[in-house]
Amino acid sequence: RFIAIGDWGGEGWYPYHSYKQWATAQGMASVAAANTERNLPAASFVVSLGDNFYLNGIPTSLDEDAEHSIRFQGTFEEVYHHEELDVPWYMIAGNHDWCGNLTAQFKYAQSPNSRWVFPHHSHHLVKEFRVDDSETTHVKLEIIMTDSMILAPGSEQCYEDGVSWPIPAPTDQVQDTLNWVESLLQESDADYLLVTGHYPLYSACSNGNMPILIDNLDSLLKEYNVTAYLSGHEHCAFHVTYEDMNYITSGIGNGCYYGPNEYSYSKIPSKNYRLPEGADLRYRLSGVIDYDESCGVLGGFLSFDV
Repeated sequence: RFIAIGDWGGEGWYPYHSYKQWATAQGMASVAAANTERNLPAASFVVSLGDNFYLNGIPTSLDEDAEHSIRFQGTFEEVYHHEELDVPWYMIAGNHDWCGNLTAQFKYAQSPNSRWVFPHHSHHLVKEFRVDDSETTHVKLEIIMTDSMILAPGSEQCYEDGVSWPIPAPTDQVQDTLNWVESLLQESDADYLLVTGHYPLYSACSNGNMPILIDNLDSLLKEYNVTAYLSGHEHCAFHVTYEDMNYITSGIGNGCYYGPNEYSYSKIPSKNYRLPEGADLRYRLSGVIDYDESCGVLGGFLSFDV
């Protein structure tokens, strides 16, 4: 079992987390615990889908070590303090993380006994699970974790105090990253093969589809029979199926704020706000419009039983 959560990154001021993030963490701990009545083991790891620190990532300051410690403690360690969540957390960056000191997040992964696993912008993991307490029968899960800012350069801006600037992600690593993803997909013998990124490809919420990712990544997912693509970014949750692929988004680790894609389409009629013909919206949790507090939950996450 494992948990996935996106867009949980607290706040940039004391106490550096929000009530909604805190409440969501309590729910995560409860779900992550072993359940003997349902014969479910405890969750063995967490997948983070980006936007680990709001509003603009880990800040750069004159006293970097002290500032970084405050954010990691207030936004991460003190919130997800439960024994059930004291497991490896596999990280990727979101657009807000790129607006700050992303190197600090890599550095934190090198701390002794750290559960924060972030070796590179993109990385992957392979896990094997025993089936029915069998010593010989295992199910293999592989997760390829990608950096959407590298695969979709120039797609977002950073904002602070009315000033905007481009996200400082490299623009020349798209093909190298795609080649790396394809090599892993080719070599995989996993029973379940997942790819994650911060940005959705197809979106049922108000930010809309990401055409550059659809062009760059979608054909690989389908060619190599990926089980699902997991993402965050949209502060809502949904499950879309399209051409035998599952697209699952949960960006509500710090609150559920966004409206549906139809809301954006009503303001700006564009195909980027419409799911493709033949897509099936299996589930959606969102507000009626953006920031109307009609979502009905404080936050959320995904739980997977393998």
